[in-house]
Amino acid sequence: MSHALQPKKRSRAQRTLRSPLLHFIVIGTCAYLLWPWWTQDEPRFFIRLAPEDIRQLELGWEQQMGRAPTARDRSALINTEIDERLLLEEAFNRGWHRSDGIAQRRLIQNQRFIDPEDEASDAEMLERAYQQGMDRSDLVVRRRLLELMRLTLASEARRTPPLRKELEAYLRDHADQFKEPERVQLSHVFLSRDRRGADLDIDARELGERLHQTSPPLEDAVKWGDPLLVRSRLPLWSKERLARELGARFAESAMQAPVQEWFGPVDSAYGKHWVFVEARQDATDPDLDNVLPRVEAELLREREQQALRSHIEALREQAEIELATDPNAPAP
Repeated sequence: MSHALQPKKRSRAQRTLRSPLLHFIVIGTCAYLLWPWWTQDEPRFFIRLAPEDIRQLELGWEQQMGRAPTARDRSALINTEIDERLLLEEAFNRGWHRSDGIAQRRLIQNQRFIDPEDEASDAEMLERAYQQGMDRSDLVVRRRLLELMRLTLASEARRTPPLRKELEAYLRDHADQFKEPERVQLSHVFLSRDRRGADLDIDARELGERLHQTSPPLEDAVKWGDPLLVRSRLPLWSKERLARELGARFAESAMQAPVQEWFGPVDSAYGKHWVFVEARQDATDPDLDNVLPRVEAELLREREQQALRSHIEALREQAEIELATDPNAPAP
């Protein structure tokens, strides 16, 4: 009996091996496992910068900065151009050139400008613009799509509000950035350069002698000078605020002036001053509750920048980038 059953068992195994279902399962499993290996070298994007593209970047730099770019500047220009092209390709892949209302209106306007007598509908005009590749060539549309990409990445980075412990850690790591600066409260007597001309130095010296000899009340002393839009008695102002109002030289001298005595003459953008520092407030370490909005804004800004960098790095890994530089140009 056992010998008679053996051929039947072999026949069942053979039928199983020949089963189309088994073949489908095996082939599908192999394709699934090997797919990443087959596709890992296939780029999603192809970015090519020709020598004329790079020259245009250099010309733009020269027009803006008034000088030719250095090798470092040139490298930064090229990398920025590559990054923006990658972000644009991503925007096109997401279909924003066909879904964003601002981009669409711009394309329709362009078409109607080309032929103002054409009575075609907006939809027809828009389709013509796409057929002509205007969505890729128009500078305004390209800037709009770049803006959408950046705004989208920024929105994703801001989606989760930072925890207080994150804010505290950020403040610890950037304490100098949020430190309350030293401030001075002062009065000053001003002598105008325009009004006094060549006599300015002599008048300033005589004013100093008079102030030291008579020690007048501050409200009287400030009347001895010339008119100035900046008030004569200033509250607690930082060096930065003083520089904004009266110039860097005045701010530097005022922050070094002794307290409760006349000091000068101090130069400003407008003339000369005698300064009386009434009080000085030392720089203080920040408390989170006092600077919370600023700390949160800076932390979120860094998140946005990191999200943009990470996204661009991911796009670069999926791209083939060809830099067809001029052989006579310096290497980036």
